[in-house]
Amino acid sequence: MVIDWSRENLLQVFDLRVMLEAYGCELAATHATSEDLLTLRAEADQFSEWVAKANRRHMNAIAESNNRLHRAILEASKNRHLASLLTAVVQVPMVSQTFALYDQAALERSAAHHQEIVKAIEARDSVLAQAVMRAHILAGKRVIFGGQLAADDAQTRVQPTPSKTRKPARRKSPSSD
Repeated sequence: MVIDWSRENLLQVFDLRVMLEAYGCELAATHATSEDLLTLRAEADQFSEWVAKANRRHMNAIAESNNRLHRAILEASKNRHLASLLTAVVQVPMVSQTFALYDQAALERSAAHHQEIVKAIEARDSVLAQAVMRAHILAGKRVIFGGQLAADDAQTRVQPTPSKTRKPARRKSPSSD
C-alpha cells in the first residue's frame, strides 16, 4: 500500500487525531486502572527526560516515547475500536518524521502537555484530559504546518459584509387601555 503524504491528507489526519485522541483521553480518565496510571506517569516522565537532554541524536527516542504514551492512553481508554481506528489513521512513521520539525520550545510544550494530560487522567478529570489533548494535537499541527495554516486561515476567513444601517424599531409604550 502506498501512503499519500500530501498536505491535504496530513491535515485530515491531524483533524481526526484531534477528535479521536481527545475522546480517548476522556475515556482514559474514567476507565484507567491503577496500573494504567503508573504506565502513563512513567512514560510522560520519560518523555520529559528525553526532551530535557534533546538534541538531534535523541529525536528517535523522543518520537518512540511519544508513540508509547499515546498508545498507553488509548489502552487506558479500554475502547479497542478507538485504538484500531487511530492505528489505521495515524501511521507511526508519520508521527516520527514530524518530530524533525520541532524546535526545543515545541518539544518542551509537548512534554508539558503530556504531563498535564496524565495529571488530568490521574485526577479523573475527563473534561480537562480531553481539552489538553485537543490543545496538544493542535499545537503539533501548528508546528508541522506553521505559517501555512495562518495563510490558509486568512484566505478562508469570511469577511464581514457591511450591513445596511437600520434604525432600531421603536418600542411601543404601554398604553393605559
